[in-house]
Amino acid sequence: MNISLFVMAIVGADSKCVIEGKFPINVSQFQSFFKDNDLDWEDNALIRREISPGGKSRAFINDTPVNLNVLKEFGEQLVDIHSQFQTQKLADTHFQLSLLDAVAGHKTLLSQYGDKYRSYRKLENDLQGLISREQSARKEYDYWTFQVNELDEANLLPNETDALDEELALLSNAEKIKLVLQSALNEISDQDDSVNNKIAANQKQFASVASLNTRLQAIYKRLENILIETKDLSGEITDLYESINVDAERLEQVNTRLRTIHNLLVKHGYKTETELLNYADELREKMSGAESLSDEIRDIQNRLVAMKAELQSMADQISKNRKEQISGLEKQLVTLLKQTGIPEATIEISLTETESLNEYGKDKIQVLFSANKGSKPLEVGNVASGGELSRLMLCFKFILADTMVLPTVVFDEIDAGVSGEVAIRVGQMIKKLSAGRQVICITHLPQVAAMGDHQYIVYKVAGKERTAINIRQLENSERIEEIAKMIGGHVPGAAAVESAKELLMRN
Repeated sequence: MNISLFVMAIVGADSKCVIEGKFPINVSQFQSFFKDNDLDWEDNALIRREISPGGKSRAFINDTPVNLNVLKEFGEQLVDIHSQFQTQKLADTHFQLSLLDAVAGHKTLLSQYGDKYRSYRKLENDLQGLISREQSARKEYDYWTFQVNELDEANLLPNETDALDEELALLSNAEKIKLVLQSALNEISDQDDSVNNKIAANQKQFASVASLNTRLQAIYKRLENILIETKDLSGEITDLYESINVDAERLEQVNTRLRTIHNLLVKHGYKTETELLNYADELREKMSGAESLSDEIRDIQNRLVAMKAELQSMADQISKNRKEQISGLEKQLVTLLKQTGIPEATIEISLTETESLNEYGKDKIQVLFSANKGSKPLEVGNVASGGELSRLMLCFKFILADTMVLPTVVFDEIDAGVSGEVAIRVGQMIKKLSAGRQVICITHLPQVAAMGDHQYIVYKVAGKERTAINIRQLENSERIEEIAKMIGGHVPGAAAVESAKELLMRN
């Protein structure tokens, strides 16, 4: 793959740095990524990052804004950058497991397992939240039940207090009211000179003259209406009089009922019976919700059991796939390590089951290494030197290059710690690796530099105010000179120049 990389700095009030790279990509590897991230497909993907003087940055893929995580994910599929820091990761068990997984070729299964495991853990967290809520609800449930029962037993009615207050007023003044009613009744209808009798007599008198004049006729009609009204009033007073009783027992009942309602209102901090009734409904909803929590918890527990069984099955298959690759991977690594100058290398990879599932499955990996015959293999991070780690990582990358479908691999001094014939073998391995992909190798070894199809030099140019770092491709004669400098120093002799020519001729 040929990468076109552009770095552009724009200077001014709104100065910013723009970094762009163009990458030829294939549909089979990247189409799903572009679809998942809603990106426009182009055979030559253009990625760009703009960095402002204040440190803020924006990222783009084919001119579509993306966040840095999406850009990072895409970049990691385009270019594999190997540095000395990554070599140190060889001691990390998760990294070791990822290398074995790459050889096992079960990326889809791992992805499905990881998604399901994250869902499983989220459901576990949800369950713990529900259990906590249920425990809190259980503590409150008896209190809610007591309050609801108390309110139900009170058998409250909306606006009941208003009616009770009226009844209390009547019962408390029953005797006085009856006296007033009796007096009014006597005046209106019960005495000989009552209002009714007087109006009736007047009406009778007007009956004889009413036909003589329209106004007299009107007065007669009004007297007739007044008589009807007073008789009706008399009947109503009689009904009211008979309905009012001096009832000490009922008076006590009303007072007791009012005290009960008042105490409930004060206790719960409400002003009306309607508010108390609404509160009782709220308590019933809480009780119902608390009861449903148990059902929800049982449902999630059953789902977790089923999910765990699925995860266990997937983890078993992942573990099986890994174990099937171990023997062949060990042999490949030993063979490649011999080619890189460690002829007595021993590699042992073992998997043991963990007590519980984790995001990587159920396996714990251990990579043991020995560089010398007769030495017991120990954990690779504790026994391998820097140079040995570099070569071991190169061997891993050599094996994984096709498996991981990496279009471009960048080696940042992967040849550190080697020299002589070993350096030649390392260079040959990198050369072979480049047959199916683009390899960019940063090196200080002439044996490795001579293997490249193209060679670039990075150099500094000191100006009046600042120093610039430049890079340019070397012509063939310049390559001889630069490789000779690697061999013989800043001013190489004739022998160094001849050696440089020989290295370039050999490759």
